[in-house]
Amino acid sequence: MRHYLPGRHGCLAAGFDAVEQILGRSPAAVLDLGGGVGTTAEAALRRWPAAQVAVLDADPVLLFLARAGLPASMSVLPADLSTAAWRATTSGRYDVVLVVMTLHFLPADRARELYAEIRTVLNPGGVLLMADTVPALGGPARRDDCDLSAPWSRWWSDAAGEPALREPLRSRAQAMAGMTSAEFVGGLDWHRVAALDGGFRCCRTVWRRGDHAMLAMHDTSAR
Repeated sequence: MRHYLPGRHGCLAAGFDAVEQILGRSPAAVLDLGGGVGTTAEAALRRWPAAQVAVLDADPVLLFLARAGLPASMSVLPADLSTAAWRATTSGRYDVVLVVMTLHFLPADRARELYAEIRTVLNPGGVLLMADTVPALGGPARRDDCDLSAPWSRWWSDAAGEPALREPLRSRAQAMAGMTSAEFVGGLDWHRVAALDGGFRCCRTVWRRGDHAMLAMHDTSAR
């Protein structure tokens, strides 16, 4: 995650600061969408140890690792963000929803729909934090010289050699056959329009490093 989101620690810190500014308090319930093994959700729990934190993902291997490695107080939810059915997996409403390096997996039309769906699971005044590749001027994203696919490919190659992951890997092959990342890149204006169309009143950049940005979306004025 540090490779794919340069400056990740500062990104999350800026987002969490924005949440406290907007809410005027620490959140009581946090949902991490597409959270994988839960590293972002863990960061949220460290910041807000009294919060109820849940991580949601579709990948059986990542869910297996999340259940094995996350604190028992955290919920791990299996659901696919490619349809609106993911909302049935969640319970209650949340003060914060996190979508960190997840949105690019979805096609643009589906990403726009997801914004509107997230709005329905947020408490009034709740905050959506979205971090991904977001060119400031809406042009093509700048690519680093390094091979961005290499760390992820190496990770899966190593996972294939772990005996404990054999069954989750078999489940993954069945559940995710044919699924690929859309590699969607939306400019800042695209996200602002999608947020407004989805029911949010405000979309602002709270952190940026190169073509990566953290946006905070909410329906109230910051306090």
